[in-house]
Amino acid sequence: MSQTDTLSSSHRVTQAALVQKLHLSQLNKLTSSFVNAESERLFDPKAEYSQQANFTVRFGLQKCTKCQTFGIVGAGPSGLVTGLELALAGHTVILFEANNRTGGRVWTHSNETTGLYLLEMGAMRLPLDVHSMLNTYIRERLQLELEPYINYDPDTLVYINDVLTTRKQANDNPGQFNFNLYPNETNKSASTLWNIAVKPITDLFYADRWKEAVEKWDGYSIERYLLEVAHLSPDAIRFVSLLTNLETSLYTAILDNVLLHLIINDETTFYHIKGGNSGFTDALVRSCQAVPDGRCSIHLSTRVTAIELGNGSATVTYGSSFTTLSQNASETFDHVVIATTATAASLLDLKPRRRFIDTYYALRQLHYDCASKIGLYFTRQWWRNIGIDGGFSTSDLPIRTTIYFSFPPAPSPATLLASYAWSQDSIVWSTVPEDTAIAMALTDVQQLHTNINISQYFAGGITKHWCQDQYTQGGTFAQYAPYQQTKLKDLLAASVDNVHFTGEHISSAHAWIEGAILSALRLLMQIQEESFDAAIVGDDLISLITVLQIAELQPTWRIVLLSAAPSDNHMDNNSDEELSRFRPNDAAITQSIVLWRALEAKANVSNGTFLNLTNGYLLLTDENSTCSNNCQELDAVQIEAQFGFHNISRGLFYSSGGYVNITAAHHTLIQLLEKIPNVVTRSNEYFVGLDTRVSNSADHVRLITNRGSLNASRLVLIPGPNGNNVSKKFNFHLNLRLWELPTITYRAKTSSFRQLPTWAYDKSFIGLPLMASNDVRISPAVSSISTQLFTDPNQLTYVPDPLLIPRTTTWVIDHLSSKVNSSDYYVLSKTHIATRLLAGDVLDRLPPCARYRSKTFIYAGGSVDGSTSPLTPVWAVMLTQLVLGTSNNSIYNDLFSSMNAEKLTCETRSF
Repeated sequence: MSQTDTLSSSHRVTQAALVQKLHLSQLNKLTSSFVNAESERLFDPKAEYSQQANFTVRFGLQKCTKCQTFGIVGAGPSGLVTGLELALAGHTVILFEANNRTGGRVWTHSNETTGLYLLEMGAMRLPLDVHSMLNTYIRERLQLELEPYINYDPDTLVYINDVLTTRKQANDNPGQFNFNLYPNETNKSASTLWNIAVKPITDLFYADRWKEAVEKWDGYSIERYLLEVAHLSPDAIRFVSLLTNLETSLYTAILDNVLLHLIINDETTFYHIKGGNSGFTDALVRSCQAVPDGRCSIHLSTRVTAIELGNGSATVTYGSSFTTLSQNASETFDHVVIATTATAASLLDLKPRRRFIDTYYALRQLHYDCASKIGLYFTRQWWRNIGIDGGFSTSDLPIRTTIYFSFPPAPSPATLLASYAWSQDSIVWSTVPEDTAIAMALTDVQQLHTNINISQYFAGGITKHWCQDQYTQGGTFAQYAPYQQTKLKDLLAASVDNVHFTGEHISSAHAWIEGAILSALRLLMQIQEESFDAAIVGDDLISLITVLQIAELQPTWRIVLLSAAPSDNHMDNNSDEELSRFRPNDAAITQSIVLWRALEAKANVSNGTFLNLTNGYLLLTDENSTCSNNCQELDAVQIEAQFGFHNISRGLFYSSGGYVNITAAHHTLIQLLEKIPNVVTRSNEYFVGLDTRVSNSADHVRLITNRGSLNASRLVLIPGPNGNNVSKKFNFHLNLRLWELPTITYRAKTSSFRQLPTWAYDKSFIGLPLMASNDVRISPAVSSISTQLFTDPNQLTYVPDPLLIPRTTTWVIDHLSSKVNSSDYYVLSKTHIATRLLAGDVLDRLPPCARYRSKTFIYAGGSVDGSTSPLTPVWAVMLTQLVLGTSNNSIYNDLFSSMNAEKLTCETRSF
C-alpha cells in the first residue's frame, strides 16, 4: 500500500463512488453486471460492487437447501469471509491454516513480554468510507470499535536530494529539490504532475469506461506510460516516483497503480480498529466458531500439500509441515476453496495436473510486490512534541517511508513504523540481520529529526519481511506487470470443477482487505445458485397460500418463495395490525369463505383468526346498488341509530362480511411454511431480471435477484405494485397504475361508542373496525379523490399526501362527527398502495409474446384502496391449478376466462 504526497484531484472518487452509483433504481445495469459475471471478462472494477454482492455483505447468503461440505485452504480475510458466509447459509466448512494464527496479512503485533507496543505489521489503515464491503462488516455485521488513522500531517518531513523540509513546504515549493524539469513541469508538486499525467486514465474511470483504459494501456508500465503518453521528463519521473514511493515499482502496470493511488491521498479518511486491525479477523473467527452444530471449524498449524479432483468432490491432503504424503492425512469435500496468495497456491500439488495447466501458468506468472516493515518501540510518542500527530515522512534514505501511528493515545508506550519499504527496497532490507536493521532504521529516523534526540526514548524494535514469510511464500500483495490484467485475471479467477480460488490478487483492489472480500463475494455468488421445481415471486397472502397449495399437492417438489419483505415484517402487533375489508359481493365469495376456514384449520387457529365476520360489512351508498348475498338494506335513520353515521341516505349491511387480518394470516402462514420440508422462504430477496441467455425452449428459467440467482422449472409471478417493472423483463406491458394513500386514525368521543363493522362509503372512503382504543381508522380510496398517479413503486414517497388528509377530515365532520373527534387524529407513517390494471385483473400464463411463457404464470390484480382481495384463497387455488396443469376442468373456468393474459399488450423483440 503506497504512500503519496498530496494527491489533489477534482474527483475524490474511488471504490466509494462505485457503490454510490449502484442504487436499486439501476436494476437493468445491475442485472447486466451480475448475469455476465460468469461469461464476460470483468475488466471494470465497478462490476465487483454489484447489487447482489452488496446484499450478501449486509444479510449473508440465503439458506442452502442442498447444503454441501467445503474445505478452505487459508484463514486470512478471504478464506474467513468465504467460510463464515457459507457456514451461516447452512453449509459445513473446515478452514486449514498453516500458520499458528488466523488473519494472514492482517497481523497486529504487540510485544510478547509486556503486551505493549501495538504495531500493525500487515494491513494498517482502513479507508472505510471508500471500501464499502469492509465497512459493512466492521461497522454493521461485527460492530467493532474504531479510531481515526491519521494519514496526512503537514508537519511530517520530506528528505530528498539532501533537502530536508516539511510536507507542506515540499508541496508549496517543489522546485527546492533541484530536479532538472521541463519548463511546463516547474513549480508543480509531484502530486500535480502525477494527476495531470494519469488524467486520460482517470477520465475513463470516472466515465465508467474502464475497459477502454485496459485496451489502451494494459501493456504499459508506469515508466513507459509517463514517458510515452504523458511525456514527462526523466527528472520529473524521478521526482514523482520518489514522492509517491513508486521508484522501485516503475516497471509494474500503470493501471494497477492508478487504482491504488486513487485511494491513498491526503483527503481520504482512514480508520483503525481499537486494539488492532487483527480485531477484524478475530471477530470473523469468533463468528465462525459460533455457527451451530460445529459447521465452521478452523485447523491451525495445518499445512495443505495437495488437492485432488474426484467425481463431484475434491480431496485435501494436509499435515503439520511439508512432509511426505504418506505421513499426511486427507479429507474429502464437495468443494475446495484455495484462499492463499497465488505464490502459496503455486506450491500446492493440484491433481490431475493436466486439469490445472492454465491455473499453474497464471499462478507462476502473476507479479507480487515485496514489502518490509521495521518497527521501533519508544517509551513515549516523542513526535507529538515536535508537532507531528500522525501521517508519514518520505525520504530517499533506505527507510524510504516512516509512519507515525496516532494510536494508542499518549502517554502510552509508542511504536513507530520506521520503515515501510517496497519492492527492491524491501529485498535489500530482507538481507540485513534484524538487530542491524533496527539500528540502521533508528539512525535514519534520527537523521530526519535533527531537533530531538530520539535514542533516549528507544526501547527496541521488530522487523517483518513479507516476501520471506513461510506462509505467504513470497507474496506480499499482487501488483500487475504490463499485460497481466488482460492475460491473467480470468485465469486466476477460474474454477476447475469444484476447486475454486479467492484472494485479493483476484480482485481489482490489490493490496487491500477490501480486495480479499470482493474476491470472496465473487465466488459466493457462483456457489449460491440452486435449482427448484417451482419458484413463487411475491410477498403477499396470495403468494403464501399458493406455495402452501402447491407443496401439499406436490410434496416431492423443491419450492422456493422469494419475498422482498424482511423475515419479521409481519409480526403480530395489535397496535399496528394490518386489516383488509371483506365484502361478500361476488358469486365466488362463498367458496372463498370455505377456503379461508380451511386455511385456519390447517394452521390450527380458531375460526375468525384470518377472516373475521363477527361484525359484518356496511356499504354506505347513495347509489342504487343491488342488495344480495344476505344483504340488509338500511335507511338514513337506521344507519345513524345503529352505527352513528349521519347525512347518508342508504346503506347495505352484509352479515357475512367483515375483514381479513393480514398480519395474523401472514405471520401464521409463514410459520406453517417453515415446517414444510420441501419449501424454503427467502426473505429480503426480490426479482431483478432474467438471464436471457437461457433459451425459451430450455426446461428452466434463470432468475437474477438482489441476492444472487436461481433456476426454476416453473415460475409464478405475483408482482404486486412492482408489476410494470417485472412485466418488462418478460417482454409485455402490465399497464399497472399506482396511487399512494394515507391511513388516518380519529379518536372516539366516548369509550362506549359501539364498535363499527368494516365499512365503505361508495368508492371514496374505507373504514376498518375499531381497535382496542376505540379509535376509528379511515383510508381514502382512489375513485373520487384525485391524487398523484405512479407507474413505478420506486417513485413512491412513502409520505402521506397532505391534500387527502383535510378531505378525509371534512367527510368525517359531515358524516361521523357525533361519534369521533375530527380534530383529534394522527396519520400512520406507513402509506398503502392502491392499484389498477387498465386491462383488468390477470391470472394466467404469460401472454403469447412473452419470454418463457410455457413455464411462467402470473397473478396481477387491482385494488382501489390497497386492500387484499377477499378472493385471495381462490386466486391461490387457480394459480396452483395452472402450475399443475389441472385448470381445464376447474370450477373457476368463468374466472379464468375473464382474467386471460391475452388482453395484455406486448412489445416485439427477438429472443
